[in-house]
Amino acid sequence: MKFDAELIGNRIHFYREREGISQKELAKRCNVSQSYIAALETGKSNFRQIRTLNKFAIYFGISLDDLLFENLEVNRETLESENVLVHQVIKNLSLLPFNKIKFIYEVIVEFMNYNNGTIK
Repeated sequence: MKFDAELIGNRIHFYREREGISQKELAKRCNVSQSYIAALETGKSNFRQIRTLNKFAIYFGISLDDLLFENLEVNRETLESENVLVHQVIKNLSLLPFNKIKFIYEVIVEFMNYNNGTIK
């Protein structure tokens, strides 16, 4: 399957601008170079690894599909109505080491089990 580099670049740019961060900051957060972000955003470079795009998606609090597929519309109205708390949790989790994410997940599972699957 071939992905549209320009579409991906436009979406990375859109979400980065929505977050109000620079290319340099996004590069630092996702462990890539600023020049790579610039090349992606201008459609001058294809992504190197799906893992890198997944880092962007996690940071932005979106699915990988939102970056890859043309038939998914980036809609400002929808984005503005996102739950801010959930977005912040996802972004913060992406910065944690795996063992801490796993621990948090286990706590959530225990909490859900304790409440019989309902949050009270």
